[in-house]
Amino acid sequence: RNLDLRLRLDPALASHGAAMEAALRRELLRGRVELVARYQRKEAPGLRLDQARAKRALAEIKALRDEIAPESELPLSLLASVPELFVSEGSEAEEEGLEEDALRCLGQACEQVQAMRVHEGECISADLRERLHTIRRHRELLAERATATVSEQREALRRRLRALLEDEGLAVDEQRLAQEIAILAERGDVSEELTR
Repeated sequence: RNLDLRLRLDPALASHGAAMEAALRRELLRGRVELVARYQRKEAPGLRLDQARAKRALAEIKALRDEIAPESELPLSLLASVPELFVSEGSEAEEEGLEEDALRCLGQACEQVQAMRVHEGECISADLRERLHTIRRHRELLAERATATVSEQREALRRRLRALLEDEGLAVDEQRLAQEIAILAERGDVSEELTR
């Protein structure tokens, strides 16, 4: 019905998020899918201080200090809290094929998801067929038992009544007995339940 996508991408893959989402939407039509993608470089990237960013941040911090507490000391450690102050210097050759590699991996993952869904569907289908077979078998047994039960109840009622009435020296009223048996048969009728 719906496809609910959640993407959590490594910063190196963030610029390829739209292409990855489009690929997922082409391959998977329904369900909740959470993609977590990490990128591990072949070699550790070098880090470089973004000096222009650091100078701007320090100037802003100094201006704030001068306004609030002009005489206070300004430690350089404050710069450690500035996000993205250090940028990685990864191999540009390694970055070139990144989207292509990511989409290839994503395609393989989608194929595995589809295969798993087919397998799961086959297992559920087999389980449902087995359950239906069991229900049909039990229904047939209950239907057989229901007809036998009416006959058994009729005979048991006749025996009990005869035993009780013979002790008292009375005769069995066959018409009244037939009415009681009809009431018992109606009460014990399970045909509606079996149909459901």
